Amino acid sequence: MLNNAFAERLKQSVQNFAHCHLSSIFGKIQFKNDMTQTPPCIKCQSAVTYFDGSLFHCTECFHEWTQEDMDAAENSAKVLDSNGNELFDGDDVTVIKDLKVKGSSMVVKRGTRARGIRLSADDPTHVQAKVDGQTIFILTEFLKK
Repeated sequence: MLNNAFAERLKQSVQNFAHCHLSSIFGKIQFKNDMTQTPPCIKCQSAVTYFDGSLFHCTECFHEWTQEDMDAAENSAKVLDSNGNELFDGDDVTVIKDLKVKGSSMVVKRGTRARGIRLSADDPTHVQAKVDGQTIFILTEFLKK
């Protein structure tokens, strides 16, 4: 019982001593780079990032990027459907207009469901979709999520 009380008082006095001396040493230093103020990683979207003065660093995927890289990632073309919703790989979409398929006698009717779309890397207005067993490219202006 006596040892626990002594250990508790010793621990408290060490904490007070450390707090007083460290606050006098580090009290004038302001830390600018707080983890809550840095943007999420542009590669894995992790919130655990830091800024070292010239580069942003992700502690989870070890990706490094600059402010210019962030601006480029924000300005990259997003693929939007006819209603303005963002499309992603694997989404299921509905055709909003009858479409004739070039080079084929096939007509994709309004309301047809295209499952598991793939976004085109070259053109954000085209998506690759499988409709009635055939893979075709469809303009995003004729699709809705």
